[in-house]
Amino acid sequence: MDTQRFGPSPQPLSLHIEAPRIVRRGTPIRIELVLVNRGTRPVVASLGRSLSDTQPNFFLWIRKRGGVTVWCRAPIKSQSLPSRDSAPSQPRIGYASVTFEIRLAPGATYRLKEQWLQRDRNGNPVAVGRYLITGSLRVGQRVLEPPVRGFRIVN
Repeated sequence: MDTQRFGPSPQPLSLHIEAPRIVRRGTPIRIELVLVNRGTRPVVASLGRSLSDTQPNFFLWIRKRGGVTVWCRAPIKSQSLPSRDSAPSQPRIGYASVTFEIRLAPGATYRLKEQWLQRDRNGNPVAVGRYLITGSLRVGQRVLEPPVRGFRIVN
């Protein structure tokens, strides 16, 4: 069977978010960004991974219904030695990464997992209410974005 390579144009690949619809306040929320091969042939997808992270580079955002970002999961930044152009005492911080490939059979999934502790970007507990989860994953040269997923935090 032929294998498709995705790099530039991952047509048979789709991305969605799995998370509970209702959670109790203060309970960690397990969120999965799921890459699915919806095609009829195996595919090889190119993903990037930070040198400081164990998972591929992906983003998740938790937003209030009005669009205000409460929390963001971003790739872990790598620290490297200073460049010749920077001050000797300041390490260079960036998203140094390596590219790797995953093979997905038809119907197969690749899951990226995160846990949100219901804290905002400043470390404060978030309020009861309605929230949205969005995300993104770069596959080759394209960025895939899943449909928005809503959920509620209740007492």
